[in-house]
Amino acid sequence: MSNDSSYSEHDTREAWERFVSAGNRADERPSKVREEILDSWKRSKELGVNAGTLASRKIVDENQLYLRRQRNAALRKAASAAFKRLEPHLTEAKTILILADEKGVIIDAIGDELVLDEGQGIHLEIGGDWSENTIGTNGIGTALRTGKPAYVHASEHFAEGVKSWTCAGAPIQDPFTQTTIGGVDLSGPPQIFRQHNVALVLATAREIEI
Repeated sequence: MSNDSSYSEHDTREAWERFVSAGNRADERPSKVREEILDSWKRSKELGVNAGTLASRKIVDENQLYLRRQRNAALRKAASAAFKRLEPHLTEAKTILILADEKGVIIDAIGDELVLDEGQGIHLEIGGDWSENTIGTNGIGTALRTGKPAYVHASEHFAEGVKSWTCAGAPIQDPFTQTTIGGVDLSGPPQIFRQHNVALVLATAREIEI
């Protein structure tokens, strides 16, 4: 994350360890952690997310997953053109592009095969539940929770098992009702982090909305 000099892996990791062990005392406000990340850490803690969690939960019932994807057929169809257009650029970028429903469950994922394989280890795959209440601070869940684009880098993640990833997520809104109907996310190893990843997912979300 060399192009964002305000981030320090060491300081963030240390602040997270203190936060997890010290509780929500107001004087424990680490200056090195972004406001929106700290707010999400607090929510994660209040929701009872275990900071030592190594992987998210996954819907293993094939039928349940099929129905969820069917229910979001219009969203998946709207996303397919944007996803197809971006797919050739993802492989060389060691990146995966994810479509989640309004609850943060992944309903489509494309991109670098190796990264997709690695994602299975933490259930960053179709059927994986990435809501904040399940896995804490992360690009998908935090964007859905706040209704705003979010990037979460390495140790900014709340759960231990996700700290070797970087992700940028944006909510997708129904253009008529303005309700959040899903989210799009770009994920991969920490070295893929670029500030403009957020602009890319935001543009993709807007394209899907249109």
